[in-house]
Order: sequence, then structure tokens, then C-alpha cells
Amino acid sequence: MAKVEWTAWHSRQACKEGWDVFDNSDHSFEIERLDDPAGDPELGYDEPKFANDDEALAFVREQARAASSLHVLAIAIHDYYQGPRPKELAR
Repeated sequence: MAKVEWTAWHSRQACKEGWDVFDNSDHSFEIERLDDPAGDPELGYDEPKFANDDEALAFVREQARAASSLHVLAIAIHDYYQGPRPKELAR
């Protein structure tokens, strides 16, 4: 499997849209809405752009279907960690 990496640049672009790929407490990664954009004045907006994480994920999936490389990468990371693990796939 090819190595994929979510960089600071990717994160910044995602945050401008109101979402990001977050590392959860169980060390899995998933797409979630940016809950507190006011904490980063450079973003230029104060309220979340999505009502919840599911809405943010739906937006990213839609953009990935339109072939946006940022969104395709985010979905690849999200689905890898949120879907069946490789060992489970081999069964």
C-alpha cells in the first residue's frame, strides 16, 4: 500500500473549508467539522460551516467525487481508518 500523509498544508486548506482530518484518542483518523473556527482569526469566519461531522464528511465525499485531490486524499485516510482493517479485509 502506498504511504499517504496529511500535511500541515492539507490541514490548512481543509480548515479554510470548515473541516479537517483529526487524530482521535484511539489513534485513528477521521473527517470532522472544525468546531471552533473563531480560535484561528486567519480563517476569516467565526461559526462552524457545517452543522455536524456527518455534514462535513458528506461535503468532502462530494468534492472527492468531483476529483479534488485534497478531498480524495482525505477520504482515503478517513475510509482506511474508519472501515474494516486490512487484516479483516484479508479474511
